[in-house]
Amino acid sequence: MLGLFEAFSTKCLQLQQAVSAGHDELVRALDRELDPLIGIILSYKAQNAYEMHMQMQFLAALIREDADDPSSVLRHSAAMSMLIDRYFADSTMQAEDARPAIVETRVKQQVYPDMLFSEVVLDLLPDRVVVITTDCRFLYANKRYSKYFNRTPLSLIGSSISELVGSEYFEMKIKPRLDRCFEGESLDYTHEPWGQGERMARYRMTPLRCADHRIAGAIVVMQDLHEA
Repeated sequence: MLGLFEAFSTKCLQLQQAVSAGHDELVRALDRELDPLIGIILSYKAQNAYEMHMQMQFLAALIREDADDPSSVLRHSAAMSMLIDRYFADSTMQAEDARPAIVETRVKQQVYPDMLFSEVVLDLLPDRVVVITTDCRFLYANKRYSKYFNRTPLSLIGSSISELVGSEYFEMKIKPRLDRCFEGESLDYTHEPWGQGERMARYRMTPLRCADHRIAGAIVVMQDLHEA
């Protein structure tokens, strides 16, 4: 499933670059390729709670992206209803239409109470906020973080951190701290500028825990010090 998100992220980035360059024909071509890819992502049957949450996050991001288009919102809302029916239907449903082979109560415990953050609230924060999975991919990025890298929240879901900041910098500066966070440590440190235009920032990393106390990822909050 990660391959699908990576493909979508790549298409979004290509589309953004084509729009910036004024290549109208390429924009139309890339735009036509997105809908089938979205359909493939939403038709995929998640095999575990992690994949299911990725799908839900992806669709929620689509709804936010197209908030100004009522027809798109209705279409995405219908897709959300489809996902809910697929994964949380009564056990009386036929096997081919039932949710993945995950105990329903466990899914609810792992996905909804675990993600102790509200996307609406996080999008309003002045800080940059991301949620990172244990394989160092974006599960969530608020609008401020996405704008900082000239991306959209939707295009970041499922992509790896190293793709965004470069593998060398990721391995040297980010991964060691994330590994400590994934071991259960909360970190609070000052981040030094790593490139042109980068600002001094305070980074706070907090483990994201499941109901069974298993660590599912990390919540990272970045505060520009000149704005503190």
